Amino acid sequence: MRACASLRDNRLYQPQTGCVKISFTAIFHGAASAAFLVACFCNVSIAIAPPSGEVAATPRPIELSDLPEPPEPLGDLIEAGRVTFEAGEREESTELSGGLRTAAETHYKIAYNYNSRSRWAVDSANRRLRITVRFFSIRWEPTHVIWFRRRPETDGFWSDVLVRHEFDHVRISNDPRLAKRFEEMLREKSVISHQLSEGDVVNRPFVDHLVAEHVDNVFAEISELIAIRYKELDRVTRHGRDAVPEDSPLNRWLKPDSSQQPQIDPRKRD
Repeated sequence: MRACASLRDNRLYQPQTGCVKISFTAIFHGAASAAFLVACFCNVSIAIAPPSGEVAATPRPIELSDLPEPPEPLGDLIEAGRVTFEAGEREESTELSGGLRTAAETHYKIAYNYNSRSRWAVDSANRRLRITVRFFSIRWEPTHVIWFRRRPETDGFWSDVLVRHEFDHVRISNDPRLAKRFEEMLREKSVISHQLSEGDVVNRPFVDHLVAEHVDNVFAEISELIAIRYKELDRVTRHGRDAVPEDSPLNRWLKPDSSQQPQIDPRKRD
């Protein structure tokens, strides 16, 4: 890190430089949200009678090697989205109320990391911090776990209605345009301005925290968009019971070869 001070227009600036490497993992698995950890999972709820007797609370993995060869589009999606499967009963605390029990669910996790290089200056007259930041080596890595209460039949696994519906959710959260838009939004804003409070000490940890906070906010915007699309898919298909209408905007997410695919902008909800 390099530091110096100089007078400019009777105001004190303190240019600083620093470099930081950040790695972050956001896990999506619940109904509540906190800060940028947006709950974003799909669940299919149907009336299923609880089994009699003791219930195991730990789902078991479904090995891909135990299943028929997936069709090529699904095989590619499994690899790109790092998709795994599990089946079996689980803790009742994870169930929904109202007499319905969740039949299937898609949990996804997005890990991102980046390197950043920052320069900053403090306008002492206005107590304003100006950070100039450059992001590089940005990565976005989604993984998915598809859970079934009852394991679908091995024969015809890939054509099962629940399986196909859950893969539609995977298509949304694995859309490569999300990673592209995340990177674009980070690079679009190269200057971060922050009003200093009394007692703030401007140093590299403080600046790194503000940069990380900015990245978190960008991540939250994209996460909210995914959550909206997940809920919309469940709504228009009644949790997989119906096909996606031909005129639904969701088709621009679910059909990779669609000529109507727009650029992803988290600030637009359609």
